[in-house]
Amino acid sequence: MKAMQRFFAVLIIFLVTSAQVSAVAFPGNAVPFNARLQAGYEPSGVIWHGRFQSFFVIWDNGYVTQLDRNGNSVRQSGRILGNRGVTDLEGIAVVDEQSNLIYLLDEYPQQIIEFDVNAWVETGRIWQLQGMLGNSKDGAEALTYNKDRGVFYVGSQYDGQI
Repeated sequence: MKAMQRFFAVLIIFLVTSAQVSAVAFPGNAVPFNARLQAGYEPSGVIWHGRFQSFFVIWDNGYVTQLDRNGNSVRQSGRILGNRGVTDLEGIAVVDEQSNLIYLLDEYPQQIIEFDVNAWVETGRIWQLQGMLGNSKDGAEALTYNKDRGVFYVGSQYDGQI
């Protein structure tokens, strides 16, 4: 029995010491990217929009900025107001790249705001996220869209729920 235990101990030591550790490269091509945003700009969310060949970045102070593929600013919105006159944008999503619409997440009160990137204005369509717990410091923080299910997912800073 002891001989068998020694055998397995030696085998485990051999396997551990002979195993090669290698780093796994991040998939895709890494490209240096220097976004040219104004000093103090806090990018809360960023998406790539294939049809516009642009990045759309949101600032928690309520602005949307379009950047070209090299990080140069193409344009910046006026302050996104939502339905209460002030926003704290924390998430951004694309539902359909064939449309001109993107969706912005306001931290509190939690709401999704539709924004037309062609007209460069809010469309007026807003969805209140009723029943989501939070406050102005710990509200909605993350937004993505699941095309297969046709639903948005919203992450909460308040309780970690999605």
